[in-house]
Amino acid sequence: MAVTNGKAAGASSSKTAAPTPPPPKRKRPSLNRHASISPHDLRRVAVAAECDPRCVVKYLSKLSQHSTMRARIERALHACALGHLVDGGTPTPTPSR
Repeated sequence: MAVTNGKAAGASSSKTAAPTPPPPKRKRPSLNRHASISPHDLRRVAVAAECDPRCVVKYLSKLSQHSTMRARIERALHACALGHLVDGGTPTPTPSR
């Protein structure tokens, strides 16, 4: 390695380059206006489906998901009496007393 003025060749100077801007923030999927659900119900469905609440938001936003996750969320929506939010739109049958 060649030394010039007490510095190794290829070494960077003490001056720093302009700071790079931070990466743009990713947009979180928002709930479809027609598929509004309370935060409490969102967590109930996520617990019943054994998944993260963000997966339920992703399902309700009609974004792509694995079929197994989609099926678990649909079953959980029916179990929580929110079957009207399923993609097919089949209402949850109300139990007769």
